[in-house]
Amino acid sequence: MKFLLFFISLAICHIVHSQNWELKKEIENVKVYTADIQNSALKKYKIIALSNAPINKVYYLLTDYNNYTKMFKEISDFKLLSKNDTVCITYSLFEMPWPIKERELITKITTYRAKDIIIVSSESINKHKAIAMGECIRISDFSEKFILKKINKNQTECIITGYIDMGGTIPNWAQNMFITKSPPIKLIHLAEIKNKND
Repeated sequence: MKFLLFFISLAICHIVHSQNWELKKEIENVKVYTADIQNSALKKYKIIALSNAPINKVYYLLTDYNNYTKMFKEISDFKLLSKNDTVCITYSLFEMPWPIKERELITKITTYRAKDIIIVSSESINKHKAIAMGECIRISDFSEKFILKKINKNQTECIITGYIDMGGTIPNWAQNMFITKSPPIKLIHLAEIKNKND
């Protein structure tokens, strides 16, 4: 176990310090960075935050799928398609400003837990037998990783990295701007609010 945790720590250091990340936004304990993607005008993103909430509370909100449409106004529909102890498949429908078409996303989410660390990795998948293709545009290029690291009993370090291509005719600059308003930032603040209210 110590051997495995050592390599997880190396991976976290690589995510935090490698590549030419540019700071785009800073709000209280949250910093949002972007970096270039080779051969693309889109950006990948990295969010580093110190949440004043226990690690299990942050993780609970991250996986509180029954309340996603309440927590995130941009998600108009959410379905948990399948779930076991480490992997689940979800469906999200995103409202978009007129005249842009709605976006839908089918995601495979994998969770790894060790002492004081939780890693939640998400990848888009193109098809699922429960979801037929509709008129909205399906996001087929999405990847995101949450690394939650316990600092103490009331604080959690959150490192979130990922990228998304929303498809269709949305300008690249608009997609890149969406990063700084992404649901992970709101989730970190929600965890703190919930911790204060409990």
